Amino acid sequence: MSLALERQENTPWTPLQEMAWFGAAQTDQISVNRPLISPETTVSMPAWLDQVGKGIEKIWELGRNWDGRGSAAVRRDVLSFALQMLWQTMLPNTAAPSLIPLGNGGVQLIWSNELAELAVEVIQPNDIYVYYIDRLTGSEREWQSGTEFSELAIVLKAKFS
Repeated sequence: MSLALERQENTPWTPLQEMAWFGAAQTDQISVNRPLISPETTVSMPAWLDQVGKGIEKIWELGRNWDGRGSAAVRRDVLSFALQMLWQTMLPNTAAPSLIPLGNGGVQLIWSNELAELAVEVIQPNDIYVYYIDRLTGSEREWQSGTEFSELAIVLKAKFS
């Protein structure tokens, strides 16, 4: 037998815990800021979900020609996209929007209080138009978006939560 193997056989076994000891290291604490649009942690469903769900159900049941003028039925993909957008932008305590069907198959979501008014038209998935009025400053703003909702989330948090 070689000398190296004899040494290995005669060396006592070292427990894994002792082999893996690295030393006493210290680090400064770090904190990571949550993204602005991240929803607060909650163990229950958001307060707005029940009202929005009922509104979506009512709009879906309208079907075609819901206004007697030949308007298109609100599309299922539009309602689904609108709900996903709300999940991404609203906090659990954000006020629920009013849902209004549009004649082109889209849906409009409206929030209104003493601070501001906000209207979001969902024309089709990834195609929304936003109109915002700040009642305190009198400023108005319009923008179009597809899948980027951070600006909408900021307004909802600041004025409707």
